[in-house]
Parts: sequence; C-alpha cells; structure tokens
Amino acid sequence: MSAIHGQVSSSLSRLRTAGIEVPDLESVNDSSASGRHGPASTERAWWFSLVGSHRSGTTPLAVVTHAVEIPCEEPDPVLSRSAMLWAATMAGAEDLYLGWQREEMQQYTEGQDWLQAAEDRVAEARLLPGPEQTDWFHDELQRACAPVTADGR
Repeated sequence: MSAIHGQVSSSLSRLRTAGIEVPDLESVNDSSASGRHGPASTERAWWFSLVGSHRSGTTPLAVVTHAVEIPCEEPDPVLSRSAMLWAATMAGAEDLYLGWQREEMQQYTEGQDWLQAAEDRVAEARLLPGPEQTDWFHDELQRACAPVTADGR
C-alpha cells in the first residue's frame, strides 16, 4: 500500500508544482471492493480502483483525471485533450494518457486528427517558460469551453 501512496503523492506533488490547483485531499480511497456502484468522488475525497490502477501502472493517470476538471459538459475535443495531455505530461503520465486516448479516439471519424492536433499544441506549449505553460494550461481549459463564433474562433 505504501507504493500506491507514493505514486499518488508524487503525482499530486508534480501537478501542484506545475501550477495545477489540486485540493487538499482528506482521502484517496480504493473502490476495488465496492463493485460497479462504489462511492462517488468528491472534491476532497477521491474514490478509484487503487489496486487496479497500481497493477496496471495507471495510478498517475487516475490522479490526473481526478485532479483536472474540464469546466463544461461539451468541451472542444482538441483543446480539452491538449489541456489534459499537458497535465498528464506534468504528472509523468503522458504515455498513459496518449495510449488511452489513441484507443478512445478510434470511435470518432476525426479522432486521430484531434489527438494529433492536441499533441502539436502541447509540444508548442512545452517550449514556453514554466509559468507561461501554467497560464497556457488554464487558458486552454477555458478556451475548451468557450463558444465558437461564426468565424471559427
């Protein structure tokens, strides 16, 4: 269990260092024994399969998906993924995120193009100084939820 705790703590620390606001958590709980209808995560108490994510090596990705919230229900498919990819990169979960998204994007006609565009955006953002990358991330989350105007911007 200490290895799992270390992975969770390390991922949270890396996100905070990158400027991603992660709440002070009261607990991170293992939902493995809860079955399909386990307790829902809250802002300060997260529930996910800690044992399963540890076995599969996906704990850092689980932390990212709990820590980063897209602030709308129907975000732009490229901008939301670029923000998540950047966060995953900061947490050391870039390959995990990309693997998950490559599989996920197979269901969309434009999925692979969306993911490539997100990767390109993150590559450009990674050239910025650290604090500017953090600003870029927060802006990207907001842009992902901004309405598109008639001219496509």
